[in-house]
Amino acid sequence: MPNNPNNHAQTTRNASAGDRRGKRLVALRVWWSTTWQEDGILHRRWEELRLVREHGWHDMANWIKATLALLGVCAAIILMDTAAASLAPPSTS
Repeated sequence: MPNNPNNHAQTTRNASAGDRRGKRLVALRVWWSTTWQEDGILHRRWEELRLVREHGWHDMANWIKATLALLGVCAAIILMDTAAASLAPPSTS
């Protein structure tokens, strides 16, 4: 259908959507590269994680301590829930 006028409009819409997607991908790549540079946020967080064993508990970053504490609380809740479910008498319905 080369003479269909709607065909051109659809192609133009797809091209503009592709251009926007391409611009967003380029922006995402720039952001990703910037965050992994020496002073980027992801690079700093990775370095904090990498140095945990050397620093010990008192010099560890607070966000790592909070994450570990939350992980421990979640694990305890899951263990107690599982224990309660296995110890509960079977329902007779």
